[in-house]
Amino acid sequence: EEMTVKCCLCFAAVQYDDLQSLEFLCQPSGIPVVVVGGWNLLHFAAYMGRIEIIAWISSQPAWELLVAQVCVRKEFQNAFAVHIAAIRGHLQACDLMIELKVPLEDSTGRLPEDYAKASPHQYVLDWAEKRVTPKILEADVKKILELVSDHASAVDEIKHFIEHSTCLAVNTWMECDYNTFDAAGPLGYSFGDVLHQCCSSLDVEIVAWICLRLFFRCSHDLCTYSYMQFWVSEKQKQREKDISLRDCYDKILEKGKINTEMYDELTRDLPSARELEQEWARKTKETLTQNDLVDFATDQGHDFLSSELRKKWFKNLSCKEPLAYSILSSALNKGERLEVVRAKILRVNALLEVVKISRKELRQILARGGRVDELEQLMSIQSAATDALTREGYDTSARAYHPPSGSFYDSSDFDSIDMDESLYSVEYDQGHPLRKQLLFMSRSSNDLSGSDLTIS
Repeated sequence: EEMTVKCCLCFAAVQYDDLQSLEFLCQPSGIPVVVVGGWNLLHFAAYMGRIEIIAWISSQPAWELLVAQVCVRKEFQNAFAVHIAAIRGHLQACDLMIELKVPLEDSTGRLPEDYAKASPHQYVLDWAEKRVTPKILEADVKKILELVSDHASAVDEIKHFIEHSTCLAVNTWMECDYNTFDAAGPLGYSFGDVLHQCCSSLDVEIVAWICLRLFFRCSHDLCTYSYMQFWVSEKQKQREKDISLRDCYDKILEKGKINTEMYDELTRDLPSARELEQEWARKTKETLTQNDLVDFATDQGHDFLSSELRKKWFKNLSCKEPLAYSILSSALNKGERLEVVRAKILRVNALLEVVKISRKELRQILARGGRVDELEQLMSIQSAATDALTREGYDTSARAYHPPSGSFYDSSDFDSIDMDESLYSVEYDQGHPLRKQLLFMSRSSNDLSGSDLTIS
């Protein structure tokens, strides 16, 4: 009874996604702002997922009135249009209305993601989870800053919160589209800001614990590219692009595809050759050689590490300088605390490399033959290095910096050596009798590890 012919035709235009007819119908007197069957025209457009029609309605004078009306239709009671779109799975329509700054709470305080959680569709549930994550991150950031500023907070309480919250979970920050450590995030704080606040307010032992967790996730060989890029500032990323571009123009000039005048024009704002040399020298300095690590171990009084690093198997051992990572520069300014944390990280990193190389050499001897006394030495070195890592708080069974839920340097270097496993990683010379067998195995889908063992 309350529906006019015009109103009926407007609802029909929405149902059939006919924006042209809807515009024509609304030209004389505007969009009808009436509730029919418990909902208005915007509610119905959200129900049908009509994105273009919603966008057009947002440009009309009646928009604010339609947005503010609560749906009283039985299945959508207390909801606004944005909530109806969410529960129906029309996520583009929902995102559009969110961008248009519509009220996000319904008349009972529920949000679009709360409605989306009732959907039977997985993609809607995933959207809801993604919407919830930034709010959880913001709450966790607020909580950790309160904990570290409150000097009465217990160390165990802070550790427990860091382990079980998202405040220093890099993956969560990236999920919320904060893709670098210096990108402003929840409450205006970047990840680097939160890390610095924690590390400048807490005892050096818990600071080292935090930095070790982050560092060994960052330095891990299988760490994702996006995680590594998270620790590169926007300024550094741009500089790397400029260096790469300069190198590209240098090659083009060498091939004679551009003249000197054009080259000068193209490279005017790019790093000079001298700056490129300085950049290369800086990167070279970031790698610590066997001699650097021996000096470090001697200075720190790590006699076992100093002694083992001098042995022939470790002549090519190298570690990246911990200060080269943005983790430490974000966490701590220059000073004694920084040196203490750097020393802890470098000791653990060197021990991990000793374990890794020892295991590789052990496999080589077992696969190719070697001296028994050398085998015994390597087993002893690996065992002692593993024990030292355990004392440092490194969980070798879970291959994680303690606790196991923390960051990791995931590797099989702590596994026992199985003589029945494939010997693909062993490099045999061209004339070696096992070479053909291994080449055959690499082309076969069959498990021939038994044959491998028999022949060796």
